[in-house]
Amino acid sequence: MFGKEFFKRYTFLLVLLIIVIGMSSSVITSLAQERFHEPIENYYGAGAICKFVTSVIPLFLMVKWGYLKKVSLSKVLLGFAMGAFTFIFFLPNILILTMVNETFFNVNYNGVLAVALLSLGIGLIEESAIRGVFLPFLCEKWHKKKHVYVKAAIASSLLFAVIHLSGSVGYFVKYKTLPMEYFLGNMYQVYYTFCYGIFMAAVVIKTKNIWGVVFWHGVCDFVAFLKSVVIDEIFLTYLYGSNYLTFARFLEKHEILAGVKYAPQVIEGCINLALVVVGLVIIIKEEKKMEEI
Repeated sequence: MFGKEFFKRYTFLLVLLIIVIGMSSSVITSLAQERFHEPIENYYGAGAICKFVTSVIPLFLMVKWGYLKKVSLSKVLLGFAMGAFTFIFFLPNILILTMVNETFFNVNYNGVLAVALLSLGIGLIEESAIRGVFLPFLCEKWHKKKHVYVKAAIASSLLFAVIHLSGSVGYFVKYKTLPMEYFLGNMYQVYYTFCYGIFMAAVVIKTKNIWGVVFWHGVCDFVAFLKSVVIDEIFLTYLYGSNYLTFARFLEKHEILAGVKYAPQVIEGCINLALVVVGLVIIIKEEKKMEEI
């Protein structure tokens, strides 16, 4: 009853299903982390288990609907290479880590491993649900429409952005409150995940597999989470909603650089625009190739 054809007739139900998967994954993770918050490896380890368990649903749909297809090694490697472009997105987090030499080597390696597993779990569930299920589903449903890849990429990226409101939901469930600063940071995250999603959709459309985007999505989250394990001062992206603005505040706090004003927002805005433009160029080229076949 609830096969692919059913959801083609009632696509809004598939959208709701993916939102529920994304939101419930974050809520369950928050509840688990609240229960196992000490030591830090238990905190992140509990989150990792929740992410891997909930990722079973979209992976099952990928297999059942024929989206988890065997692809050549060259396509997989191309996905990893293209995904590396997102390195500029989380570069500020790496710079922060390299500038805290006095604590960088006093690392809780069990905590780092748990962070790595959680990050991989996040990449797996979000990419399998959005780019592994919803994106190819829309391409199939709209295959007779013009600019099907562009429309599917935009629609799937909008859904990808919406499920990141789970950050605010998870925070509220855990702390029974939601500071405006946190919510605004989460809203900014919704914006830049849409831009990020367009480029990642392009990678999947080009390479016909999700493994490259799963890896780089995980790396992006890993670097962000690692800051809270390695350094005492936690500069979470949510605090300011911007990786580059966070980095600027870090420099100001440690009297390395001051008076940067609007430069971080401009830089990150250009990066987000670049992700969208490059992604759309790749997608349009793939559409032209499809039309020529």
